[in-house]
Amino acid sequence: MEFGIEPEQLHEMFTVSTPVGESILAARVYMGCIVTVRGRDIVADLIELGMVDFDVIMGMDWLYSYFAKLDCRTRTVRFEFPSESVVEWKRDGVVPKVWFISYLNATKMINKGCIYHLVWVTVTDAEVPTLEFVPVVS
Repeated sequence: MEFGIEPEQLHEMFTVSTPVGESILAARVYMGCIVTVRGRDIVADLIELGMVDFDVIMGMDWLYSYFAKLDCRTRTVRFEFPSESVVEWKRDGVVPKVWFISYLNATKMINKGCIYHLVWVTVTDAEVPTLEFVPVVS
């Protein structure tokens, strides 16, 4: 509803594996959505996934069709459109979300053969945040 575009049912539903070993069923697509990258509008068909950890996941085929080059070292995406100036997007300085998994998910992953190092980290010189710095949604 936020896009102002009604979703369509996919002709064939498919499952997407998540990093914690669960699967999500993809069944709906929003056709012809406008994605704006640094002021340049690009069209994308967005498949709805029931995930809260990501705003959007752009596939390699979509990136390829828009002449994108990824630089993992600098966390930069460059769109090199033919006969146009380069559009570059670089990750801002925001600290990434901390990933937590529950004991049950960790146990499932280990039982499936995934090997993880579980670490307890304590920051001893960190300031205790005040109430003004805690995000609140009304």
